[in-house]
Amino acid sequence: MAIWLGHGHNHDQDHLHSHECGENASLVSGSGEGVKARKNLNLVAANLHVWADLLQSFGVLFGGAVIWIRPDWLIVDLICTFGFSVLVLCTTRRLLVRVVDVLMESAPDEIDVVALERGLKSLEGVCDVHDLHVWAISVGRVALSCHVMAAPDAVDAGDIHLRIRDYLEEKYGISHVTVQVELD
Repeated sequence: MAIWLGHGHNHDQDHLHSHECGENASLVSGSGEGVKARKNLNLVAANLHVWADLLQSFGVLFGGAVIWIRPDWLIVDLICTFGFSVLVLCTTRRLLVRVVDVLMESAPDEIDVVALERGLKSLEGVCDVHDLHVWAISVGRVALSCHVMAAPDAVDAGDIHLRIRDYLEEKYGISHVTVQVELD
């Protein structure tokens, strides 16, 4: 099952494989220089579940063998259950934090929103940026919306818009962008 789910490893950028299950299906999402490729949260959770079931099965076998050999050592069952519970809590904590971040539409940790705003303001034709919102649609997929005041000498809002989209894609890997350019 773990092999079928994608076995959870990355060799290098040339060998990120997708185990396709249909047209354009991919277990790996995310793009751009500034953003590392990440697995789909559902697949990460499924993989954790598979490995947890395997470890729990070994724990049950171990506990059963000990109790079969020493029937008075019933505490082994309790120790195995407690140990497994702690292991599950420790391994799923990070996953739960990532899920809550997506549900709360938080800005991803790997994106410095202040630096992003400074970068947008430094682009040619951009005078000011306001109503800037950056949030995770899912892990590895980030959306951005903002209003941009064009410099007084700027005449082409489309050109400013393209510069902003290119900058965000190249620097931060953000391709889902909504920009309203305001001309004076």
